[in-house]
Order: sequence, then C-alpha cells, then structure tokens
Amino acid sequence: MHPHLSDEELAQVTATELLEPVQERLGVSITTHVTDGKSCRDKLQRYLIPSSHSMPAFWPLVNRVEIRGRFPVLASGISLVDLPGDDDIDDMRDGFINNYIKIADGFVLVADVKRAQDERGTHDNLCKILNQLILDGRNVSKTVILVATRNDDVIGEDELHLELDDQLKLDALLKEINAISIAMSKKRGRTGKTGKELALDFREKQAEKRLFLANIRATTVRGKLQDMFIGLSTALDMASHVQDLPAVCCVASRDFLAIKLSNDVPVVFTDEGETGIPDLISQLSKTGQHRRLGWAIDELDRASAFCESIFSHFSEGRHPGELAAGTRAEALAIIAELEMRNLKEATELLESIQDEFKVVRQCVKKAVNQAAGNAPKIMERIGARGSMHWSTYRAMMRLNGLYPPHDLNRDLTKGILPDIQRSWNLRINHRMPLILRDAVKNFIQATCTAVEAAVETLNGQGPTFQQAVANARQSLAIEGMLGDMLERSLETISVAQQNGTRAFKTILQNQMRQQYLSVSQINGPGTWDRMRESNQEYMEDNAKTIFNAVNIHIAELFRRSSCDIEQDIQRELKDLTILLRLALIDDINLSQDHKAVRDEILQIITATRPAFNSRKIVLRNRLSELDDKPRGD
Repeated sequence: MHPHLSDEELAQVTATELLEPVQERLGVSITTHVTDGKSCRDKLQRYLIPSSHSMPAFWPLVNRVEIRGRFPVLASGISLVDLPGDDDIDDMRDGFINNYIKIADGFVLVADVKRAQDERGTHDNLCKILNQLILDGRNVSKTVILVATRNDDVIGEDELHLELDDQLKLDALLKEINAISIAMSKKRGRTGKTGKELALDFREKQAEKRLFLANIRATTVRGKLQDMFIGLSTALDMASHVQDLPAVCCVASRDFLAIKLSNDVPVVFTDEGETGIPDLISQLSKTGQHRRLGWAIDELDRASAFCESIFSHFSEGRHPGELAAGTRAEALAIIAELEMRNLKEATELLESIQDEFKVVRQCVKKAVNQAAGNAPKIMERIGARGSMHWSTYRAMMRLNGLYPPHDLNRDLTKGILPDIQRSWNLRINHRMPLILRDAVKNFIQATCTAVEAAVETLNGQGPTFQQAVANARQSLAIEGMLGDMLERSLETISVAQQNGTRAFKTILQNQMRQQYLSVSQINGPGTWDRMRESNQEYMEDNAKTIFNAVNIHIAELFRRSSCDIEQDIQRELKDLTILLRLALIDDINLSQDHKAVRDEILQIITATRPAFNSRKIVLRNRLSELDDKPRGD
C-alpha cells in the first residue's frame, strides 16, 4: 500500500496512520465515466497495476472491477468475466476462479499464438483445464472457445514447418522481394520503375509475405488445438460421444484496433474480418443468443401451459357432479395405476444411478489407495537434499504445503485423477444422463398414454376425442414438467462432479494442516533433516487415514446427490398425479356471481393463445438457425 514511503518515512508513522487510507477505501465503490479504451486504461491503472514509488498502491484493496457499456457483443445478455490463470498460486484467487467456473455458462481459454503453436507447457495446461471441464460434466464442444492471441505478430520464414506447396509459394515471394531489393539498390528496376514505386512494391510484397505466414500459422494452431482435443477425448474414452470440436479463433487485436479506429498502421492484416475478432464476437454472441432463446422458449411453454390449464378448467361442459360414480372411479384408477407404475420405475432408476456411483466410488478408492501407497516416496523425493533450500521447505510448511512453484498437496494427489477419469467420465457424464433421459422419456410416454385413456373414459371416442387429448396434454405441460425434473437431476450430478474431482488437493491440505504447522516450528541443529524425517514418518504411519478423507468426501457427495435426486423425482411424480386428478377429473365449479369474471378470463386466454403459439414458432426457428451455423473453423 505504501511503496512511495522510504524506510525512514515508514519509521516515523504509526500503524494507525498507515491504516487510515486503507480504511477510507474499504467497502467503497468508485465509479468513473470514460469515452474510449485509452481513457479507461488511464483511469483504472492506478487501482489495478502496481504503481511507481511516487504514489500509494491501491491494487491490493480492489475486490472487483465492473466495466459497463453499449458493447454489441454483450447485446445478447452475456457478461464477460476476466479471471486470473487457472490453478493460481494464491489460494484465495484460486478459490475465486473455481467458484466462477462452477456457475459460468461458457469459457474462453486464451493463449499466445506462438505458445499455442508448439509450447508443451501451454498444451498441457489447456489439456488440464479442458479435462477438468469435461469431468465437471460440461459439453466442451458447445461451451468452450479457444482463443490464440497476437496473431498479428510478425513471423520469421524459418519459424514454421511448411508443406511443400506452401514452401514453394513462400520461396517465390522471397525471390520477388529479393529482386525488388536489388532493384532498389540500383535506384531503378528493369521495368523502369522509380525508387518510390519500387519501395511501394517492396512494402506490398512484404505485407503479402506476413499475411501468408500469419494465415499458415493460424491454420496450424487450429489444427494442433483440435488435435489436442481429439487426443484428450480419446484418453477419456469419449471419442464416440464428441460430435463437434470447440471453436478456435486466432485473433489479431492490435491490427483490428488499428483498422477500426484508423489511428495506426496495421502490421499484418488490412481487412477487419481477417483479424479474427469479428469471428470471436460472433461466437460469443451466438452463445448468449442460444441461452437467451432457450430461456425464452421455456418461459413461453410454461405460460402457454398455464393458459391452457385455465382454459380447460373454466370452459363450459365440465362438471364433476355430472360424472357417473363408475366413470369417475375408472378414471381415478387409471391415474392411480400410473402413479404406482411411475414410482416403481423411479425406484429402479435410483438403483441404477446408485450402482453407477458405486462403480465410480470403487474406482476412486483404488486410485486413492494407490496414491496413499506412493505418498511416502513422494514425500521423500520432495524433501531430498538438493531439491530445494531448507528455508524454502520451511516456508512451504508454514503455508500449508504450498510455496510457489512447489505444491506438496498437488504432488501427493496428482495421480488420483488420471486413474479415475475414464470411469468417472463414462459413468457420470454418459451412463447416468442416458439412464435419466430414458427414464424421463418412459415417464412421459406412460403419462400421455394414461391421459389418453382417462379422456376416453370421461368423454368417449367422439369426433372431438383427439382434440380433447391434445388440449389435455397441452394444459398439463407434461414434457415441460418432467423435462425440468430431468434438468434438475443433471444439475445435481454436475454439482457433485465439480465439488468432487476439484477437491483432492484441498482435502489433503486440510488433513496435513496440523502436521505442516508442527514441522514449521522445528528449530535448532539439524532442522532440515528433522523436518524431513518428521514428515516422512508421519506419512508412513498415517497415509491411509489421510487419503481416506478423499473416499469419505466422494461417498458423501454421491450419497447427497442420490438423496436429492430421489426426493425431487418422487415429489414431482406425486405432484403429477395430483395435477392429473385436478385437470382431468376434479373440476372447478363457479358460482353464478363469478360467471362474468370467468368469461373475461376466457376472453383473455382465447386472445393470448395464438400469440403464444406464433411467438414460440419464431423463437424455435431462430434457435434452429443458430444450431445450424458452424461454431468456427
């Protein structure tokens, strides 16, 4: 906070005086208005960037920055959140990142184009993030955009491996450039061009070469990133489930701004579309539009079903007193039989889900036992002389096993995820959703069959039978009701996934916290050896207990998920039975005084129904058009 104060000045102020500027700003929101990117940067940098020694540093106090404006890319309702890199060395920031990842609808993973081209570390990091998102239950093909930045950086001729055809084209370009260069040295070419004309030709050919190489690099990067994803899919045994590849955008923001603002000369790209920024904007907008259209269609379906239900209840010709006792009993029996059938299938469904969870738990247990067996060796290797300075080791103990770049908790648990990811992905990401979808499909089919049978029992097979069945189904909104139940079950499983595989390192850190503290307090002769030996002995004696906390955590997550799914399904199926009885058999009798109100309600509903239906058609067509568009090269 006070880099502007010298040591002598700091010695002359009290702690209270040092805290005054901090307390003044805690809990305060600062709003500023800007008209362009430069003024935005100028006004924000004093709060976000470690400042010079001439003024106080405010950036340690900043919790959140919101930038609002009329940005076309946000018109679909999305919000863009810029997060620090994944697996941040700061525990608080890393937790902040993980919390956002759990609730985000989509992800933009960004890497420098040169690193994305061939740097092993960048590919490994992207793979790790994508792998975790897949194990979280995300549809990576639809929710992730890979962005390679700085595509307008100039490339040397020897920085790319070119195919034969491309190499021949480059050689031809270089030959032309060399010929122009020789002509320029002689002040005039064979064609009689002046020095200015030759200089213009030289710049044009150089620009052509830069564009040629940049486009080849972009194509290479797209191919490598997509190959990386295919390899990841194969490793997770999910290649058969992948229909699309994530979109890859190679962008040149510097040239884009130069073209857009006309305030600079672009280096590589002279056309706005070639910079890749419009494609990225399109991908982001499409993601937002898809989410917004889906939400709007769901809301219209609910509103339409409500209208149909009201219309069905308040229409003439439905009076429970007119039903014969036998007819009423027969209709109620159909619904009671449906309830028994649905509850029985729900029990079988839940048993199938628990069986899948059981297989995954066994796989996790095996991997955890393996990690526990390897832990003493890992502890010995990390504590070996020469691996780090003794003071670094102590600092790592004081910080609960984490002292960048060293992370003892990560090293002790990193073998668990690779051992379980195939089973986890197959059982939880594919088998469970399939089981749930098949069961809900059966619920819907059985319910529709029961509705048809009940309508036939109540009204007979007259000329209006099919219309009566259609009206009943629409008023009940069976597909929407049970579809929502399915989505809630899938969301419950997704939450369990996110809180499962991401927790291994944290669980181990909590189990080792007291030991780390104890070791950090060792002093005196032989401190280095005594710290290492203490950790080594502790791990040899307690590894199984320490690592078993992972098994307990996973088992509890799965148990809660099963219970939540069971309670929700049983509640919805019972509500469905009540709804069927109310909608098909137990009508509402209105007194004479309420006839006018009823007629007004029916008039409103009658006028509204066509508007709902036509609007749903329009929105579904727009959603279909979005789905038909490719997500990028």
